[in-house]
Amino acid sequence: MRPTRHAALLCLVLLGGCTGAMAPTQPPSLPASLQGGAAIPGRVAIANTAQVFGQPASVAGQPVRAANAISQLEWLTVDILTSQNFVNLPPTVPGALRQARDAVRQAFGVVPDTTPQAAVNAFDGAASALAGGDRAAAQASLATVTGPAGAPRALDLLSALPSIPAAASGTAIAVNGLATMDQRNFR
Repeated sequence: MRPTRHAALLCLVLLGGCTGAMAPTQPPSLPASLQGGAAIPGRVAIANTAQVFGQPASVAGQPVRAANAISQLEWLTVDILTSQNFVNLPPTVPGALRQARDAVRQAFGVVPDTTPQAAVNAFDGAASALAGGDRAAAQASLATVTGPAGAPRALDLLSALPSIPAAASGTAIAVNGLATMDQRNFR
């Protein structure tokens, strides 16, 4: 092996150790709210989550929209690391989204080691149940990631989404990062 190739491999190994929790995992399935034709669902998720978490009062009394935004954020946090659509995003965006997701999880009482897929399933399930008027099913869905004791509180929070500064900031950073990427790509 040539020295430069050996050095490049060593750098990759060392950089891999620096990513820690940011290492991509298997992307969760696309949230139900993003299915239906968007060419690049990640762009839709960035816009939706920034609007919802940036202005939580705009979804007051609309628990389906809040649940959809949480599901989208869970999916987006992993997708942004693996999608070829976002390889030119500024490097601050993935970490900002992870912090946003972690803050939302904390606010809703989601168990810390919950997988992104489990969270997508839980909040998608809650959104679907709420759209059908079934609060008990929504609560049962949320209990899969909050535990039975935390589900009633999480369900109530969907109707009165609190201000979560890290979520507002992280999703705003994603919007700005997307604009920066687009400017670079279209020069």
